[in-house]
Amino acid sequence: MHSPHEMNTAPLRSLCALVVDDQEDVAAMLASVLRKMGHVVHVALNGTEGLRKAAHFRPDIVLLDIGLPDICGYDVCKELRQSAHGAQTYIAAITGRSEPADMIRAANSGFDRHLDKPVETSALREMMAAARSRLVVP
Repeated sequence: MHSPHEMNTAPLRSLCALVVDDQEDVAAMLASVLRKMGHVVHVALNGTEGLRKAAHFRPDIVLLDIGLPDICGYDVCKELRQSAHGAQTYIAAITGRSEPADMIRAANSGFDRHLDKPVETSALREMMAAARSRLVVP
């Protein structure tokens, strides 16, 4: 159940977002910004927890760190894509790795977008719009 939105810019339909990042401050900041945009947000601090929460909550969008302590983000993304709900999920890599080879590896792993940390609010808005446009809404 969604709580009432405090912002006048709340979207027509809240999306379910999952932030997976082992840096608690980064995860909390991203989650806070997305919640202020009116979305429902879950946070995981490692890849294993991220996969478990993704299976349970079936997020519309996943913001996924590449450098996780247990399973690298590339492998988490591949596993998400193989899940029943993962084909439609918008998955964005959030990372400090921005060499061309890193971007190619992210694309080959199934990421929709590759963003450098710190992630700009405008980029989050664009991603939420892209994730919403991918959904089949009745």
